[in-house]
Amino acid sequence: MDKRELLLLAVLLHDVGKGEGGGHAEKGADLSRTIARRMGLSKEDSERLDFLIRNHLLFAHIAQRRDLHDEKMIIEFARQMGKSENLKMLYLLTYADIKGVGPEVWTEWKALLLQELYEKAFQVLERGDFEFEASSERVKKVKRQVLEIIDDEYPATVVKDELKALTTRHVLSNAPPVIADHVRILLQLEEKPLVLKVSHEIDRGFSSFTICTFDTPGLFSMITGVMAANGMNILGAHILTNLNGKVLDVLQVNSPQGFVITDEARWQRVEDDMRQVLEGKTKIAALVKKRHRAAFLAEKAKPKFPTRVEIDNEVSADYTVIDIYTHDKVGLLYRITSTLSELGLYIGVSKVSTKVDQVADVFYVKDIFGQKIIDQDKLEEIRGRLLQSIDEA
Repeated sequence: MDKRELLLLAVLLHDVGKGEGGGHAEKGADLSRTIARRMGLSKEDSERLDFLIRNHLLFAHIAQRRDLHDEKMIIEFARQMGKSENLKMLYLLTYADIKGVGPEVWTEWKALLLQELYEKAFQVLERGDFEFEASSERVKKVKRQVLEIIDDEYPATVVKDELKALTTRHVLSNAPPVIADHVRILLQLEEKPLVLKVSHEIDRGFSSFTICTFDTPGLFSMITGVMAANGMNILGAHILTNLNGKVLDVLQVNSPQGFVITDEARWQRVEDDMRQVLEGKTKIAALVKKRHRAAFLAEKAKPKFPTRVEIDNEVSADYTVIDIYTHDKVGLLYRITSTLSELGLYIGVSKVSTKVDQVADVFYVKDIFGQKIIDQDKLEEIRGRLLQSIDEA
């Protein structure tokens, strides 16, 4: 950090616009110009202070609420940063801002998201190239590396067939060792209809839960329902649907209180419920209702916040992005995902953020033809149905 004192000044002044009504970041940045002039700051320092205050909400918003596997979005964010010194300062300012709210607000999950965004944007800035890399060459290179990793475990033709069925997005979003693990799981699906894998990342505050099965309508809704019925909190999810009909859903999960669930009996119940639901032996709505009733009896009354649903078709090249802000409640994620499923929408990415008892959930969706939703009437129907479904919970 070449100008530590400038960062400290930005931390001191970042919320100075809050007394001026809405849009406090922009108003604070405008005020900082006058303050910088009075303090005798140089033009360059004054501009950087303005930049930090004006953008102090941006880093957390992108890290927690946007798809960090979207290269176009990462490049655009790096372009906004301009230079690596701005990125470094904004990263540290965001850390201080979140950490300073209270002891429960900063989590290892948020730390991981912020670090991932920082590292990816830093690579773009250091490369000095804001253009897409040629994806076809990168895909071939990654697939070759995966083949080398699991060369002696399976016949090469079997692995190649499985790799051929992966989407370009899947290949470019994960490191070769991770894809090799995914291929191992996908190949197990030949012998059984459902493969589950749990790994606990204690130091990061969550468990990675991988579900591999054959695609079926409303699958993600079933998964979120089973997790809700078992009192498990989903932090984020990547839904990877392959060209051969296999689905690999990777979830980051912890308890509603924020600790890692390591109880094997509890995970066994999740597995049993998942099999029962996928085989049609148990109705998912009944499972969630049972959990909701038990939680309702134990819950104290909480203040209600008005639900907001925002839909964006600009932020992603491939998906329509739905942001939902509402009051937290048992089975909320299941209710939202089942509504999206009923509307004929496919969920590609989901990110969940809970702050005290308010949630901000994000869903990247496509229609049944794999396209963005651009029809205005359909968008209004989605918004209306989501608002109705959430408020009825």
